[in-house]
Amino acid sequence: MSFQYDGVRNTFLGDSQYSPDIAQIMWHTTHDCQLNCKFCFSKPVQRTNHVVYDGALIDSTVQLFKSLGVQKVDISGGEPLLLANLPYLVEACISGGVAVTITTSGIGSINNTKWVMNNWQCFSRVIVSLHGIEDVHNEVCGDQNAFGKTTAFLQSMLAAGCDRVRINTVVTKNMLPHWLEFANFISLLNPKEWCVIEPHPANKLSTFDLVKVSHSEYCDSVNTITKIVDSSQTLLLTRTNSDYSSYWALYPDQHICHLSDTEDSLIRMEFTPANIERLRNYAKSYPQHCIKIKRRINHE
Repeated sequence: MSFQYDGVRNTFLGDSQYSPDIAQIMWHTTHDCQLNCKFCFSKPVQRTNHVVYDGALIDSTVQLFKSLGVQKVDISGGEPLLLANLPYLVEACISGGVAVTITTSGIGSINNTKWVMNNWQCFSRVIVSLHGIEDVHNEVCGDQNAFGKTTAFLQSMLAAGCDRVRINTVVTKNMLPHWLEFANFISLLNPKEWCVIEPHPANKLSTFDLVKVSHSEYCDSVNTITKIVDSSQTLLLTRTNSDYSSYWALYPDQHICHLSDTEDSLIRMEFTPANIERLRNYAKSYPQHCIKIKRRINHE
């Protein structure tokens, strides 16, 4: 295969910049979440409008992934640690030859949290969402204890020997004066990667505009962080809104969307066997919109 997922580096390698298939999908397995982030793409009304992933639906979904040539899924939400069948879902993907990462706040059920800590080797990356210093994180996440809970999960993962931790940070106006303090904190944690993300308007809440930054403010933040973080210890990644045109997302209502750099998806349809050929043809017709090799600020 000329376009292959590399789980060690968590990127796609090949002789082309683009995949001929839908190589990666963000699998939003639930809208349930104990936080209320101001930039969240999961509207409150959606949190009661989703399927329940039992074993049969998980198995059939993984089969559809394989039919499309999906090599890797990111298991996210909402909060995937609230998903009743999380261990089964992860194991079904791996058994089906689909690599997995997980994106989480670290705030979920006790059983799932323990399972992830004990089985982190199942994941190419354990991606933890941390959006600033304590006051900022708590404010943008709508929970006065969010920072403490998430950092406790992070520290437990690192103490368990997990060398696949990535931190995701969405840049908000609240964080603009605090990058030095936060970047030094991230350096102390010493994760494998830190991804700095431009807030994306998909399904935006009424609170989105209160915290969003301009593209120039985002770029200035990245430049500031780059000067602080030791690239030999933590690899710094970026995700701009323009990067989302290479992203596919499967939502809890079993609709798959090809995202764009705006709040509107480029295509949206039910994720069923009847639509697999249509999806495959779409991907072949628009390869420039399929997953790109990840851009990095600091190269390995």
